[in-house]
Amino acid sequence: MPPDNPALTQVNELTIKLVFRYRNFYPSIINAVKNGSIPPRKIASDIFEFDEIQTGMKYAIHSKNKVIKAVIRINPDDER
Repeated sequence: MPPDNPALTQVNELTIKLVFRYRNFYPSIINAVKNGSIPPRKIASDIFEFDEIQTGMKYAIHSKNKVIKAVIRINPDDER
């Protein structure tokens, strides 16, 4: 959490990174994937199995120029 005093950010040479997300879209996208109208393979560039979480995270961090959306599949029987 950044300090309340912006001067402390400068004095401590902190770097603050922000992420922009369309949070209002999440419920509709989740429902579309859930009901099958949008298969995850259509919106995900990379899908990793649950036991590949470390690999998926490292790939997403170090391959930002290739990754559009990386997904960890929790249920291996779900082929959507």
